[in-house]
Amino acid sequence: HQMLKERQRIPFHTAADIVAQVADALHHAHQFSIVHRDVKPANVVVVSRTGRAKLTDFGVAYVPASDVTQSGSALGSPRYMAPEQVLGQPIDARADIFSLGVVLYELLTRSTPFVRPGDTTVFALMQRIAGEPHPPLRQIDPQIPAGFDRIMDRALAKRPQDRYQSASELASDLRNYHSLGGGTEFARTVPQATLQPPTEAVEAQKMRNQLVDDLDQFAKNFE
Repeated sequence: HQMLKERQRIPFHTAADIVAQVADALHHAHQFSIVHRDVKPANVVVVSRTGRAKLTDFGVAYVPASDVTQSGSALGSPRYMAPEQVLGQPIDARADIFSLGVVLYELLTRSTPFVRPGDTTVFALMQRIAGEPHPPLRQIDPQIPAGFDRIMDRALAKRPQDRYQSASELASDLRNYHSLGGGTEFARTVPQATLQPPTEAVEAQKMRNQLVDDLDQFAKNFE
């Protein structure tokens, strides 16, 4: 969080290294069925001398057999939440992967993908998270290597089954982002579900519309 406030932009390779290390930490936690639920820059500590990154603050984490928090609760920081989190649906490790994708997006662009100037309520943000695609990184800054857009498309997929299925997969791609600039290498790492023929694209749009409807109902119930 402090690094993002500095005038000089974080180098691309440094951003990839930091997020890959956090992905390693998440993978370790996920192996014990621990879901962090609040991955954000303020919960990542980087040792300036060594560049070692550590994930902190498991205060709202879901731990099996724990009565401290409840699975599926809308806990965490709104701008980093996964679609299933903002909708109050059951979550698993893939929600942390989405949140870490938002952190990577912010490290690369200095902005989160779903916040807009002029937002006055959190509901507009939640609606975008649930139903709107993120702006492509290279649309914001053409200097960002194309491999990051490939990674982001998968990390920020709306449906958990279309995301990276483990944080270790994300870490691996981050450490090889230079080789993901073309289409061939990335195609081998993307699950077939994301390579949608036209009929599946229609179904995906229907699901996005349903997510937005669910969010509207959530807002009404909340009020």
